[in-house]
Amino acid sequence: MIVHTKSIGFGYNLKLSTLSEAESYKILAEVKSVVSNAFIQKETHANKCSELQIILPSDTIDELKPLFPKLFNGLSAKKEELGIINIGIGLTSMDDVFVR
Repeated sequence: MIVHTKSIGFGYNLKLSTLSEAESYKILAEVKSVVSNAFIQKETHANKCSELQIILPSDTIDELKPLFPKLFNGLSAKKEELGIINIGIGLTSMDDVFVR
């Protein structure tokens, strides 16, 4: 049984591996064109690549699923332009919810 409150909600954690020169605000703008309340939770940089974690908040687990094709098609089409290497997604964890 899944229990949630409106104040906590659900969501997805979009993880993107990017080139180090990728501009996170451009990637976030592309994501927000589909999921307007998305926000960057974490950005880490290494030598030649970075990782960007974007939270896609939602009131229910299924609310965002119909938007995924548009989101992933848009990101995939602009992969080179945005400097995206890899895209992954998962449900937000309790740490994701309470650490922010």
